[in-house]
Amino acid sequence: MDIAIILIAIALVFVILLCMFWRKVKADKAMVITGFKQRVLSGKGGIVIPFFETSCTISLEAISMTTDVAEAPSNKVYLLMLLVLLLLKYIMIPAQL
Repeated sequence: MDIAIILIAIALVFVILLCMFWRKVKADKAMVITGFKQRVLSGKGGIVIPFFETSCTISLEAISMTTDVAEAPSNKVYLLMLLVLLLLKYIMIPAQL
């Protein structure tokens, strides 16, 4: 009888600890877990051991961004920079020797 009570108490403690360590993530989020075992959970659950593992939740929703390519340098600028570098390398530097 005493052994049965001890086994039930151990099982109850195990279930309580499992419920405390279990983390669930929604389908539109991802949980990055680092520590003992690095892993990423998305749309499911997993165990995170406190003090030994940390977790961070990030959103997987699409983020809209606007970009302006009008100010981007053109190929002419790169060609001019290449020409200047070649001139410096083959004309100016040998003159210093």
